[in-house]
Amino acid sequence: MKKPILIIASLLVLSHTLFAQDSLSGINKKYLWVQYNPFSLFEPDIPIAATILYQPTNRFGFALESGVFLGTRSEVVSTATQMRGFKLRPAVKFYFSKERLESTRFYISLQTLFKFTWQNKTTWQDVLDPSTGQVLYSKLFNYKERKSVTAGSVVLGVELMADKKEKRWLIDIYAGLGLRSKNYQNIGLPSNVSAPESSDLFYVDQQLLPNIVLGATVGYRIF
Repeated sequence: MKKPILIIASLLVLSHTLFAQDSLSGINKKYLWVQYNPFSLFEPDIPIAATILYQPTNRFGFALESGVFLGTRSEVVSTATQMRGFKLRPAVKFYFSKERLESTRFYISLQTLFKFTWQNKTTWQDVLDPSTGQVLYSKLFNYKERKSVTAGSVVLGVELMADKKEKRWLIDIYAGLGLRSKNYQNIGLPSNVSAPESSDLFYVDQQLLPNIVLGATVGYRIF
């Protein structure tokens, strides 16, 4: 009689242990998302970019948006030359919810932006007669305009699960405010030649300005 009781007790203990381990693995499970911001298609600088979001714990997530720039929009920035560059936007997210796959999750995030672009340009410089001061001829100079942008922002957002069952798709809506700085450099010009003002629509050099963050991304959970 004792032997069947011991077997049943052993099975109960084993099943309880297995279920407990499965429950723990669900709690400690890590998630990886790939996100895309469709509003980036309307930026003055045309990017190809995506965001990787890694969630190792219930409360924290680490995101990195990276991309390259293919050019500028002729209807916004008047230029005949191509522009190239890249951007990196790392961020740390803190979730107010303890569950990582809830249908609605609010978060606060600290993010930074590093953006670098360069563009080949030309300018004409008048050569003067030293004795009369009259213009003798104009000389063409080729140079490269390099722009760097750094920014830091505090962002509030909400993640919405688009599919309630599988929870593979999410929509991330966010807004925030911070500070931004731009720096322009003209590479390849002699010191006595001044370049024309940049054709950048929002030309501000070496000043801290408010940085408004507003957007939405669509994400897919890889695991």
